[in-house]
Amino acid sequence: MKNKMVKTGILLGVSIFSVVFFHGKTIANNTMSKVISINDTEVWEEIKQENGVKVYYTLVEENGNTFLKLKFENTTNTVINFNWTLKNNTEVIVTEKTNKIEAGQSIEIYDATMLIPFQNGDSFQNYSILISKF
Repeated sequence: MKNKMVKTGILLGVSIFSVVFFHGKTIANNTMSKVISINDTEVWEEIKQENGVKVYYTLVEENGNTFLKLKFENTTNTVINFNWTLKNNTEVIVTEKTNKIEAGQSIEIYDATMLIPFQNGDSFQNYSILISKF
């Protein structure tokens, strides 16, 4: 009887240890894989720096379509209020938009209300971004 209780105690102890130990490992592994997948999904290319604002772009695919995603980074130590316009050759794609960026911060422009299509054969060299501070 005593031998059976000792075995049961050991088995219970090992079971609790395993659950606690492996549960912690699972959480750590899941967190790490999420961080890695976030960093691997977007590769930004710097295209312009003007008036203390760096401009980057990346391409995003959704439902078989490719769209342009823009990022504006404030490289100064002060808040920047600015207007921007995006053109493809002479065609205005995004009419003058106003944005504000805190010092040393960045903003990304990409949402369902302002998708910028990027078709096969398009080249970002055909696009131009005009930036003016106010």
